[in-house]
Order: sequence, then C-alpha cells, then structure tokens
Amino acid sequence: VELFKEVSFLEDRLEEVLNCETAEVRDRASFQLYAIRRRIRDVQEALWKRLEAVKERLFKKGYLRESIITQRAERYVLPVKVEYKNKVKGILHEVSSSGATAFIEPAEVISLTNDLEELKWQEEREVVKILRELTAEFEEWEGHLLEMEREFVRFEFALARAELGRSYNGVAPVLKERGELCLKEAVHPL
Repeated sequence: VELFKEVSFLEDRLEEVLNCETAEVRDRASFQLYAIRRRIRDVQEALWKRLEAVKERLFKKGYLRESIITQRAERYVLPVKVEYKNKVKGILHEVSSSGATAFIEPAEVISLTNDLEELKWQEEREVVKILRELTAEFEEWEGHLLEMEREFVRFEFALARAELGRSYNGVAPVLKERGELCLKEAVHPL
C-alpha cells in the first residue's frame, strides 16, 4: 500500500496525458499538440469545403461518374469520367480497373492537402516527444514499479491458492510450534 501511495501521482499523470478509452494522447498534453491539432481541424474544414465546391461544379458539368469524394493513397480525389480527365486540372492518382473512371486530385486542393500532411507529420512528432517524456518520468520510478509488480504477483498467487483450496473444499494447514506439519486425509490436487 505504501509503495502505491508513493507512485500514485503517476496515475494522475497518465490520465492527464492519455485518454485510455481511445488510446490516444490528449490534445492538452502539450500546448504545441493542442495548437497543431487545432490547425489540423481548420485545414480539414477548409479542404472539405473546397472539395465540396469543386465536386459540385464538376458534377454539374457532367465530368464526374458520381457526386462523391473518395481517397486514394491518403489523398482526396474525385471520380472523373475518363473521357473528361484532361478537362479536370489536377493529379491523376488511379484509373479504375474497368478504365471508365479516373481518380483525380483537383489542383485547387493540392496545397491544402499538402498542408494537412505536414501538420499530421508535426502531430506525430509531437506525440512521440510527449510519450518519450512520459516514459522518462516513469523510468525514474522503475524500482518502485517493479516492487509493486512483485507485490501484486504475490497477492495474485495467494488469491489463486485460496481459490484452489475453496474449489476443493480444502482446509488451511495448521503449523505446530516446532514447524511440524500434520496432514490428515490430505489429497494432492493433481
């Protein structure tokens, strides 16, 4: 119990940094991470608005196979009818197996998509930095944590022995003063 009290603040630190339900680092784990994620949301919103506008314009012209936005290689693309692929400025990422649809990333969104990729890379770097710092904090208490683990194992083993004895309707042995053990009607569990 004393060991746990000494390191109980680590549980609070974990809760501060990690969302255990989603297994993600919290936005507020660092100011930098919060700022990056806020910019990611802003860029995603701007990107989506621009994609929707381009999609609607091209669909009205009859250039799109469907009025949808999809992804190829983590880039947003539109399903352009192959006969109109030269009318849509952008990067061709893929052609459907039937050859009827060209998946094109519109030129109007390339810059925003690049910005988004850069921000996601920054986010990943910041998350790694935060997790390294958190790991370093825990390493300082390694001895205490290992001792807690040993105590937990001893406790679990004692519970398992008690449960086994209960399942066999066993009786706890009584030790005599001289350390003798008297077993009456004893049975080995195996």
